[in-house]
Amino acid sequence: MNWIILIMSLPAENATIRMRVWRAVKTSGAAVLRDGVYLLPARNNCRSSFAAIAADVQSGGGTTSLMQVESLDGSDFFGLFDRRETYAALLIEIDNVSNALAITNNAQEILKQLRKLRKTFAAVSGIDFFPGEAQKQADAALSELELNAKRMLAPDEPQAIDATVPHLSVSAYQDRIWATRRRPWVDRLASAWLIRRFIDPNARFAWLASCGDCPADALGFDF
Repeated sequence: MNWIILIMSLPAENATIRMRVWRAVKTSGAAVLRDGVYLLPARNNCRSSFAAIAADVQSGGGTTSLMQVESLDGSDFFGLFDRRETYAALLIEIDNVSNALAITNNAQEILKQLRKLRKTFAAVSGIDFFPGEAQKQADAALSELELNAKRMLAPDEPQAIDATVPHLSVSAYQDRIWATRRRPWVDRLASAWLIRRFIDPNARFAWLASCGDCPADALGFDF
């Protein structure tokens, strides 16, 4: 397997650029082989990251060397990119927000926490060059939390389910009442147009204050 190595040296007195470069190296996900020597898989995005860091170092009066090396046994370096501990910490945060979800009524705070968690997951997975089960578990836990939050914050909104869509005869759905929730957004307005255009030209619509108000002879949609 091929790897790229960045070797660099920065002037000790330039604290600003040293901090900026340190942050860039951390964001790139590079492994530290020793002080000033960093490693990434030989991929285009990784080359771009190292090239940008090298340019910044040189603009600050430092020196850099960028090279590609081949490892006969690439697994020697895999452990340097193990993100399982990072995902484990993220799972704890997800669990904390999940527990808070059951007792809070502060919707804005929950949404803020969800955005933060998703941003963190994106950052970690973006430098998880050899993803495994830990990434899948974190993604699944976060997706479940997002779904639970959506159900709590918008209980009247329809939820996705795993099911097959059967083929039905259009002739069985003529001159019917079609019911959906009041104050429709564009998706329900589009659905009503589709029903009249392609299914039931004589369709009548009932706009419900509550899903429980749907008449027994009506066909409900989007709730």
